[in-house]
Amino acid sequence: MAGTFLIVASDTIGADPELGALLTQSFFNSVGRVIDDPATVWFVNRGVHLALEGSPILDSLKEMSAKGWTIYSCGTCLDYFDATEILAVGEIGNMMLFEELAFEAERVISL
Repeated sequence: MAGTFLIVASDTIGADPELGALLTQSFFNSVGRVIDDPATVWFVNRGVHLALEGSPILDSLKEMSAKGWTIYSCGTCLDYFDATEILAVGEIGNMMLFEELAFEAERVISL
């Protein structure tokens, strides 16, 4: 059984873009300290923008990766946004892997 599986489907938390960006940064600056064991983060839909070059949370994601966290971005989503070449952290995943990891996880958190 895998531990925590975090699904990130947007580049902001909530409806307000400015506030949502601040909340997203705050979340990723602290989540590595809240969850003790390395977890898996899966970026999907607009969430993939957070794993790209220039992302405001890129340093936090790189720190998490260095601590053993696994980071994936949806390959279909990266293709849709024409962003595959600027993926800056993590690996490209597919729906089959997404399903496998989600169903094996002890807990799934969706943002």
